[in-house]
Amino acid sequence: MRGRGGDEARFLRVCPFTPSSTANPPSPSFPNVPCSFEDYTSVDIVSRVMEITSNVGCKAVIDGIGLSTVDISIDSLARRGIFVSFGNASGAVPAFPVLRLIGKSGFVTRPKLLDYTVDRAELVGRAEEIMGWLEEGKLNVKVDEVFGLDEAKDGHDYLEAGKSMGKVLYKC
Repeated sequence: MRGRGGDEARFLRVCPFTPSSTANPPSPSFPNVPCSFEDYTSVDIVSRVMEITSNVGCKAVIDGIGLSTVDISIDSLARRGIFVSFGNASGAVPAFPVLRLIGKSGFVTRPKLLDYTVDRAELVGRAEEIMGWLEEGKLNVKVDEVFGLDEAKDGHDYLEAGKSMGKVLYKC
């Protein structure tokens, strides 16, 4: 699972396994969530996933890295697992033959936010749900870095380098 949302993971009752593009990723901001950071450029992530899951694989792989990790993500799936590709940090995921998923009867999806907030009522409903989680202390948001708009390139470089350990914001 690719992502830095430890509080979200704890709330959703999942254990993140987070590939990193560096051998020494920053300390996680969510110490109460069991997780594993692995350098996908030098570690056989698929073997590690299979070791951790007793050769079952992951029921869901949520990949925000993209091009560099698509093969790792698909190969790490469990039988009937779902591969969720939502980001392009290392480049867009190229098209691949659907038969690639047949060995595990796998699923794949590429969601986009606008399909989950089709109209104003749905947007407000989702926002109220998340704000409720924040108010109840079920969800905590860690702001990792704040960049000025004049530093937008630096912010994008920061994200693309896989350095973020929380939300990256741009200040107007």
